[in-house]
This record gives sequence, C-alpha cells and structure tokens, in this order.
Amino acid sequence: MKHLPVYIWTSNKLNCCLPATAYLFNKFWPIETSVKVLGYDIPEFELPSNFEFISLGEQRGPDYWSDDMIDFFSTCTDDYFYFPTEDMFILEPVDAEILEYAINLFECNLDSNLLRFCLANDIQ
Repeated sequence: MKHLPVYIWTSNKLNCCLPATAYLFNKFWPIETSVKVLGYDIPEFELPSNFEFISLGEQRGPDYWSDDMIDFFSTCTDDYFYFPTEDMFILEPVDAEILEYAINLFECNLDSNLLRFCLANDIQ
C-alpha cells in the first residue's frame, strides 16, 4: 500500500478525544502509519509513538482556525493527505483495497479539481 499522509485537526477543548482517536486509528488502520496531530496546547497525556503533536501556537478562536490551517499547509509538500478531526473515530477496520483505490484516484487527478474524498460516514 502506498503512503497516505495523515493529519488530525484538534482544538484545546476537544483534544481530550485524542487518546480514543489514536487507539481506534492504530487498531483499525490497515498499515502502520505516522500521524501528525495539529492543535494548540500540547496535551498533558501521552500519545502513541506513531503520533506527533504539532502546536500551531495560541488558539485564538473559531474566526482564526482556517488561518492557522492555511499557515501550516502552505508549507506542506504533500500532494494529498487524509485530514479528519479528532472526533472522527474509526469504528471498524479500514478496507485496504478501498483506501488504495482512493490513493490511486488522487494520484491520477493531481491536476484536477478533486478536492475531497471522505473516508468517514458522518457526511453523506
């Protein structure tokens, strides 16, 4: 399976979800993957070794979160990535074949307007 970068977005209020998110991700993701968590205040609990917390600085409120994402991703060199929030729990094994199909779809459409492919069933 090809590498799919994973970034998880969180806020100070909801980073309490990260232990469950990390546990379920590691249990149900089809391959071992490094995950970057984008948030603000560094959590006071340990995350698994494949999770890295990246502080975006001071949390200034909902009017600024998109500015913080733009600032971070403007330096990102990944052509595509998986970007859930901390409360998008994976509740069953991710089908590796479907995930590989999605990655191939992105690779074949890098110059198109394909902007999003959802792996969760919370937006249908």
